[in-house]
Amino acid sequence: MESVARRMEEVFSKTELHQLMWKKPNFAQIELTRNCNQSCIFCFANCMAGVKEKDNSLEKWKQTVEKLEKLGVSKIHYTGGENFLYPYFTEILQYTKEKGFYVQVNTNGTIAIDKTIPFVDEYVFSVHGLGKVHDTIVKKENAFDLVEKNIQKAAEAKKIIHINMVLIKSNFENFEKVYKYFANRYPIKSFSPTFAAISNNGTHFEEERIPINRKNIEKYFQGLKKIGKENLTLKHGLYALFEYEPSLIERKYPIELPICAAGKDKLIIKYDGSVYPCNFFLNEDYYCGNIFRENEQEIWQNGKGFQPFRKMILEEKIPDKCKACQNKRCFSGCRVWTKSYIEGGKKIDYERDIRCEVAHAFIGNGNNKSL
Repeated sequence: MESVARRMEEVFSKTELHQLMWKKPNFAQIELTRNCNQSCIFCFANCMAGVKEKDNSLEKWKQTVEKLEKLGVSKIHYTGGENFLYPYFTEILQYTKEKGFYVQVNTNGTIAIDKTIPFVDEYVFSVHGLGKVHDTIVKKENAFDLVEKNIQKAAEAKKIIHINMVLIKSNFENFEKVYKYFANRYPIKSFSPTFAAISNNGTHFEEERIPINRKNIEKYFQGLKKIGKENLTLKHGLYALFEYEPSLIERKYPIELPICAAGKDKLIIKYDGSVYPCNFFLNEDYYCGNIFRENEQEIWQNGKGFQPFRKMILEEKIPDKCKACQNKRCFSGCRVWTKSYIEGGKKIDYERDIRCEVAHAFIGNGNNKSL
């Protein structure tokens, strides 16, 4: 592989290699609806029960699926709001599957999944605690019992099951128990316990926010080690920061593949057709176009919101210390976890992920001090 890498570098420039890689996205996240039947304390999208938004037609979403097929996307990930509140959800899933896509569905699990089972490859259930802890966080009675029933249905149908858990003060001490509860009962493919990230477009949850300090990071990381890396899907760049995969510092490709997929491997499509690189950067600076009205190739190739994420890689817009780090795929971590973004910034700032410094995750000599 190393010799192949050298030969490709001799033929292509770094920019040319990246452009070849980024010629088409691998997957798209589609927010079918902003409507939700829960009011989660930490909601990054600020979707609240009782707030109704007008949904777009089934025909528009079918046309979008067709455009994504032409663009070369292979996987569609339906997110919310709550997908099951979209009135034509089963129909769009069936159409997506007929087009040959791999289909993943996010849900809070409070609405029966039965009709969708034939058309879904993977379900991602949101569970933020056990019993009343979960119900309190999502502000919905009996929510935990409902989501467990749907997890059981997915298991009986032999579907791939993932569980997302957003960590706040109310549930931080219990994320290992949540994993064990479900792993002992159902064939869970992966578990994702993730610190609630501040979103400039989301719900304010300052009182429940977990401070990112050495004590909390150590407690979190010890919990992850007990669960085991083979059972985890870590998000927001955590694989890179904590070097959970030794292969991250091995050179296997002609060029380094960044952990962040925004604008390189994926696109985000909001309920109104607007396209962005990341769910945490939803403002005019990162607007890439509207999939309902514009050409999909033009959006992907030239959408202005994708460019800062691509330039970060092409021009190595990262701090000097990060350039010396052996973990080349990190590229200074997740932009949502930079000091500038946390303090209310709405643009990408090419600074270091604050969690890296706290966890001593800099790999200057091939050894991660947090392990």
